[in-house]
Amino acid sequence: MSALTGSCRHYGYENGMVCAKGMDIIALYGNVLACCRDPKKACPAREEYTADELAAAEEQSAKQMEDLFTVIRAIVAEDKTAPGDSGSVACPKCGAGNVDYLFSSSNGHLHAVCSTPKCFEVHQ
Repeated sequence: MSALTGSCRHYGYENGMVCAKGMDIIALYGNVLACCRDPKKACPAREEYTADELAAAEEQSAKQMEDLFTVIRAIVAEDKTAPGDSGSVACPKCGAGNVDYLFSSSNGHLHAVCSTPKCFEVHQ
């Protein structure tokens, strides 16, 4: 099930709490539940995603997770995964760039970005 299931296609934070249809969610409804499934007060502009859109979103999400694990495996193979460790590996996703990575010294979380624009980036 997609994270989009049950959400209005216009909902988002690009304009604060005003959706893409111009509905001021807080002013009209007091909360965001008008955008979710089975709201107590339905928004007149509310529209569900189509089955094809939901399937495409699921496919994209699965691909992103696959890419994430591919890059993480390449980083882990470098055997530098202790908090504070950093390095660079050839990007296994695009094959053209390098993934620079850092494991946070405070919590060990991974931060990594490919030098190829829009290829890969993660901040755990």
